[in-house]
Amino acid sequence: RTSTCILSGLAKKYALDACLFVLSWLETNKREVNTYHYNSVIDACAKLGRWTKALHIFGGMVQGSMVRPDTTTLNAAISACEKGNAWEAGLQLFITMMQGKIEPNMITYNATMSALEKGGEWENTLRLLDSMRQRDVGCDAITFSAAISACEKNRRWEKALELFSIMGRSRVESNMVTINAAISACGKGAEWKHAMQLLFVMVSGQVQCDNISFSAAISAGEKGGEWEETWRLLDVMARSKVRMDRITTSAAISACGNDGEWEKALELLDVMACAKMELDRISFNAVISACELRGEW
Repeated sequence: RTSTCILSGLAKKYALDACLFVLSWLETNKREVNTYHYNSVIDACAKLGRWTKALHIFGGMVQGSMVRPDTTTLNAAISACEKGNAWEAGLQLFITMMQGKIEPNMITYNATMSALEKGGEWENTLRLLDSMRQRDVGCDAITFSAAISACEKNRRWEKALELFSIMGRSRVESNMVTINAAISACGKGAEWKHAMQLLFVMVSGQVQCDNISFSAAISAGEKGGEWEETWRLLDVMARSKVRMDRITTSAAISACGNDGEWEKALELLDVMACAKMELDRISFNAVISACELRGEW
């Protein structure tokens, strides 16, 4: 009981080296080592993103001891892989879990899907979501955020919107991360109308917006050649008390520049200068293009 309390306390303080020392001492002195001991150490590895160390400890647990891993063990090990951007290792652990007839829960699926999302594995991410729903494992905002983000990174805006719709029908409350991912997916597909609709869902639904929300929507408007909608979003952004940043302003300048709205583009360039934002070549080129289109030399 004493060693369990010690390891638990050390893990909570991210003291991985101390955790490893205690575990090694217990094993060397042939003291009782249980699943909770291993789980505490692997959890400390997960919190620090030390996925290789987590796998090493998990391997020692499986091969060198009589202690059987449980769902918490696998959850911690997969989380370590997710934080370490090691999606292949995380997926292999998930497969090992299923083959060993250890029941996965929502945390297991979320950690594995997040690892796959970071690796750009959108198809595998969606397969896990399907498996999750077939096994009647509950989904939450983290689940759908991982799935929608995976689609966003691979420019699958139709699938991202489909998942967002399923999320609503499943009565899972959306959050800023989820909606931002859906807006970004629409932005990459130049689907400005869908992006605007999602943004106004946030504004009207009392979901917190940030720079990413507006930047993604403004970029969608810019790609769709909708400078007026882009300009309107800047007004909504101000009323929502979200500060403009370089990315947002540059996207708006590009939208104005593409349509030859040189006065608006110059106004925004002035805003950037006054706010001491970094002025980049793209913004200057957009203003010059706008002036050129209207013959303003």
